[in-house]
Amino acid sequence: MDARKELPFVIESTISMDASGIHAEYRYQQPIVGFMNALRRAAYTTFVSMDGAYIAQLSFHAKRLVQGVCKLEPAANVPSVSQVEHTLCHLIDDAFEFHARTGYDLQFVSALTVTADLNTKLRMHISQVKSSSCKLDMVTVECGGKPRDRPRIKNAEWFHQRKPLQHSRSKEAFETILINRDDDGFIHLYEGLVSNLFMITKTLEVITAADDTVLPGSTRHLVLESCRDLGIRTVECAPRLADWRDWAVGFVTNAKIWVVGVRRILVPRCGDGDEGAEGGVLLSCEDRAVELLGAIREGVLSAARKEAYVVGSLQRGRDYCC
Repeated sequence: MDARKELPFVIESTISMDASGIHAEYRYQQPIVGFMNALRRAAYTTFVSMDGAYIAQLSFHAKRLVQGVCKLEPAANVPSVSQVEHTLCHLIDDAFEFHARTGYDLQFVSALTVTADLNTKLRMHISQVKSSSCKLDMVTVECGGKPRDRPRIKNAEWFHQRKPLQHSRSKEAFETILINRDDDGFIHLYEGLVSNLFMITKTLEVITAADDTVLPGSTRHLVLESCRDLGIRTVECAPRLADWRDWAVGFVTNAKIWVVGVRRILVPRCGDGDEGAEGGVLLSCEDRAVELLGAIREGVLSAARKEAYVVGSLQRGRDYCC
């Protein structure tokens, strides 16, 4: 039986350096944990289809894979971004031949791995997820852990390093936010384990950690573009917990949830300068800020669809983008 007919499944493919074609070596079923455990010397990225028909920012994800491997293994024979993107399109189309279902989308975890002879292979884990809701939810996040040592590289090691924080997270928390203290003992909020974090102030500014201190996610990029289009001032500096009274609402982003509002922040241990934040803070969620959050989210989704790869375009001989 063709393994592609059962989810989840894995495709492993070589990328031809001379453009002679794409060669899928084998397909088999495997849980995501087993897939990630098998990765060595690999950069990876995750994206989810939209409405069962689009893949947003495929070029961004291809570039992340190539740049990640170049940093992890400078001596590797790395394919070009366009070669990786073309291969991703081919494998995505292949997956959707078997699994196009109303109300569900496919999640793709793609990894570019370095082999013993310093060549590369593209491995893709494919699973089914419910389509993301358009509802603007408000969630609770929890502070914990420290910023990553190499935040700009999404490597396979981080999947394992974050597990203790995921397992210890309180049941009411949607995400764990990595934090650090400055020289004066103040807590600063950086990013989630699988998301980027933003704060909207009561003066309608957007604050987020600088992109050299966190993983610059694909949705984060769209948020910053949306803010520019809306004329919103953005400040790229890790939000300081002591300033929480100035915040109206927060939100977290990634390629699966897009934009989800944050109403409450749990803070297990505070510094001397974080008075009033002991145990956690409840943001005011003022109407103007929530409306602005909705506008940012709509801008993100609109841009994502506009620049997306249309599933099946390669097979129909059409251009990548809609």
